[in-house]
Amino acid sequence: MENTRRYITSNKYQTRWITIFSNLLLSICRNLPQVVIRFCLIHWREIQLTIYGGLIMGLWLFVSYNKISDFQGNMDAMLRQPIPRLFAQVLAFLVPMSEVIAALLIGIKRTRLIGFGFSSLLMIIFTLYVGLALLHVWSEELPCSCGLIIQISWKAHFILNLYLTLICLWCFLLEFWVKRKEIISGAPKRTIARIVDTIPMLNNRRN
Repeated sequence: MENTRRYITSNKYQTRWITIFSNLLLSICRNLPQVVIRFCLIHWREIQLTIYGGLIMGLWLFVSYNKISDFQGNMDAMLRQPIPRLFAQVLAFLVPMSEVIAALLIGIKRTRLIGFGFSSLLMIIFTLYVGLALLHVWSEELPCSCGLIIQISWKAHFILNLYLTLICLWCFLLEFWVKRKEIISGAPKRTIARIVDTIPMLNNRRN
């Protein structure tokens, strides 16, 4: 009889924990869409900065790596550009270094605003250069030293550069907006604290 009672008690204990776990799981599934939507609405600036910032940072690292790994090819392409030879040699070193610096500035939170501004400046210069080629200021047959693996036409290059320029400018405005908001509201909260503030379930438990 004692063994039978222990067996029944053990089953009741397991059933109780299964019920608690099931209710908790249902509660999470029921509130998860609301939590995700509320979080995205509140932190849409930070989300865009993370996505676009990672895209721009990855782009700079990618093209600079291609230029550095094939430095002789980059130098040859730069020397064929319609600029003085000495200036072309300087640009062969300066351009990949500038791209690495832009990526590092974006990767550091304190210098992210400078990084987006510097990236915007670089993209504007690159876009103007391609635009002048399309206007036949110089020949479109010149080699492109952008560092991309796939060779694309100058027109496609202009559209791509224009799109990336708009992204850089938008990220600069968003980062400026976030920095200004943090200055006005005082000392910014840590990222974890800001996330907790957007989750109703955690706020209710804390209160």
